[in-house]
Amino acid sequence: MVETNGDFYVLILRQPIEIMDMLMVRKWVIFFIGILCAIIIADTLSNMIVAAVGLSGWVKFLVSFVLYAVLFFGILYAIEKIFGISFFGFWQE
Repeated sequence: MVETNGDFYVLILRQPIEIMDMLMVRKWVIFFIGILCAIIIADTLSNMIVAAVGLSGWVKFLVSFVLYAVLFFGILYAIEKIFGISFFGFWQE
């Protein structure tokens, strides 16, 4: 243990301590959670609709793909409007 006798020691850092910007981390986490939710919801809904219609073969694949894409972007747009999360303009900040 060092005795200071009332003296003050100053620690001079050559480089400032950088702390990760937690706001940016939070935005990325919310962004990926929103994308994941949209993927899960769109996949479930498109599979249910295609199964209910009873399609098969390449028609099932084509309809499922188009329906999934429409639902995915529609759900992202809805999440963006309801919760105020920006997906389509995320890179504009």
